[in-house]
Amino acid sequence: MWNQPFGLIVLESMACSTPVIGMHCSAFSGVIVEGQSGFICAAINAFVHKIPAALRLNRTQCRHYVKTLLGRTVRQACS
Repeated sequence: MWNQPFGLIVLESMACSTPVIGMHCSAFSGVIVEGQSGFICAAINAFVHKIPAALRLNRTQCRHYVKTLLGRTVRQACS
């Protein structure tokens, strides 16, 4: 497993309306809203138990969250 420094793949997945599951020790914890856009796990074996819950998340809400997050970030960077 690779500790991605920022979490770009998570943002890309959520932008495609796909909830995500990530590790607490990575950058994912900064971009995933627990129970809204995905889940954060402390151990790999916990991933399996979060899959059914991730499948029940509102995919449209997941996409809206990342659009709002990125839009705010881009506006801040450009001002």
